[in-house]
Amino acid sequence: MTALLDVQNLSLEFRSPGNPPIAALQDVSFTLDRGETLAVLGESGSGKSITAKAIMGILPKPASRITGGRIMFDGDDLLSLPAPRLRRVQGARIAMVFQDALSALNPVQTVSTQIAELYRVHRGMGKKQAHAAAVEMMRAVRIPDAAHRADDYPFQFSGGMRQRIMIAMALALDPDVLIADEPTTALDATVQAQILELLGEITERRRMALLMITHDLGVAGQLADRALVMYAGRVAESGPSGACSTAPRTRTPRASWARSRAPRTAAATCRRSRGCRPTSRGVRPAAASTRAAGTPPRSAARGCRSSIGSRPTGPPPATTRRR
Repeated sequence: MTALLDVQNLSLEFRSPGNPPIAALQDVSFTLDRGETLAVLGESGSGKSITAKAIMGILPKPASRITGGRIMFDGDDLLSLPAPRLRRVQGARIAMVFQDALSALNPVQTVSTQIAELYRVHRGMGKKQAHAAAVEMMRAVRIPDAAHRADDYPFQFSGGMRQRIMIAMALALDPDVLIADEPTTALDATVQAQILELLGEITERRRMALLMITHDLGVAGQLADRALVMYAGRVAESGPSGACSTAPRTRTPRASWARSRAPRTAAATCRRSRGCRPTSRGVRPAAASTRAAGTPPRSAARGCRSSIGSRPTGPPPATTRRR
């Protein structure tokens, strides 16, 4: 059976005047079937987002150039399709949720106008009909009071709500493939869980293929059926998501898994604060020369405030009462 999306030996390079070309992708290959979720893992700069943008055809030209390979979608090579046919595929059958929703949304248009534009351009709907469809799509991604909030601007929404609007825009035309480029970046843990749950429910209900780009092994293990690990523009490892998380074969996922499993110790946390360093007896402020003369040394519990916002514990320092 032919895969819905089949990337074959994709190679890409960037060029700038007076400089040699830089290879961004080298022989990247993977497949994605209908109803399947594939997580693309890797550190920053490994080529995850470049791969997604190459599939969408939104890389800048002539700065970027695909030097080899094919991107097969439903039997057609996207790299050789004429522009009119390619426009009917991109956005309608392959959609993308971008990483920074605030930058991706138009700041001077209401959110309903931006969602409705998809229906008017691709489906030929009238203004009122497209507006009603946009409100219904906002309800589908669980935006409270969608009818009243449809005329709000992106800056009037929270980060989680803006990400839901991006998902609504991506799902508006019922695509076959949804590419999510780190959709939970800069969101707190509670909102992140809600967005992941929403993506999982929608893709399962619509039998949609999901390409999830992330550097979080926990997200991959929770949502994905398979995982693809990238490093320096190449595919370093691929297989079931559980195997890539718990028994990685390459350095990149192994290091990420070790970091995610490492306990947060007092020394590791307090080391990030200014003037603290680990010692054999715990954590203490730096050398006395960095403190004002006559100031008594503070203990780790009273003197160090962690970078994650915890408050100092222990009794307050003794003060001299003025008579």
